[in-house]
Amino acid sequence: MKRHGESVLRSLVLLALLALGFSAPVLAQEAAKSTPEAEAMYADAANFQNNSSFELAAEEWEKFLKKYPKDPLAAKAQHYLGVCELQLKHYDKAAVAFAAVVKNYPKFEALEDAYLNLGWSQYSLGQHEPAAATFADMLKAFPKGKFTDQALYFQGESYYQLGKKAEAVAAYSELVKNYEKANLRPDALYAMGVAQEELTQWADAGKTYDTFLKEFESSELATEVRMRKAETVLQTGDAAAAEKAFSEVAASPVCNTVSALRMRTSVASSLLSNSFRKVS
Repeated sequence: MKRHGESVLRSLVLLALLALGFSAPVLAQEAAKSTPEAEAMYADAANFQNNSSFELAAEEWEKFLKKYPKDPLAAKAQHYLGVCELQLKHYDKAAVAFAAVVKNYPKFEALEDAYLNLGWSQYSLGQHEPAAATFADMLKAFPKGKFTDQALYFQGESYYQLGKKAEAVAAYSELVKNYEKANLRPDALYAMGVAQEELTQWADAGKTYDTFLKEFESSELATEVRMRKAETVLQTGDAAAAEKAFSEVAASPVCNTVSALRMRTSVASSLLSNSFRKVS
């Protein structure tokens, strides 16, 4: 059994995570000294970005970085250039911008955000191996960070896309173990169960689905999870129990696929970084 709505869900999640936008206030001042000219150019770019004129803002950030590459505001300008490109779905340009932040500004106050957005940009480009590496670096640098649960989930997704199912299970498992209140917890449980099935770890997959159904019984994915649970019972050799489980699923209301996709997209879209359409 393939993952639920695989290709459609991927597209919806990518769009929804981007559409979330980023919402932190943009300030045109910095504690360190900048020249009045640099501050004025920064303020212009910030104004464009705060008004969602991302193309104009990106142009202004590029001009700023070209003219003032050593200015105290350069790190923020580089980061917000990436944010604008991300909003414009220019994932290649966003990745370049965030990679520059990670490489050149190791003490940048929003470094964790830059890591997350770099990984997300790479993931959106289908560059799953670089994305997995970026999330690994992020988790090493911020093992208890504000976006650790998201990094673990998308690291798992990157590994899954690479066919590295065992590594994907390890990432999902860490999220499930350490982040009981994470919004991505149901997604992680579902994805972990599927990966365990594909590794023929039927007993482990069954336990994962049991946890999902215990915690998210009303989820619109619950019907599919019950079917998957029944399959794991069948694969472990208990035909009678499997028949009973399949019968119970057949008697339950059928999960509406579109609604399920919307549910998972809505959960995922409430996440990704708060990193930030408006400039701080």
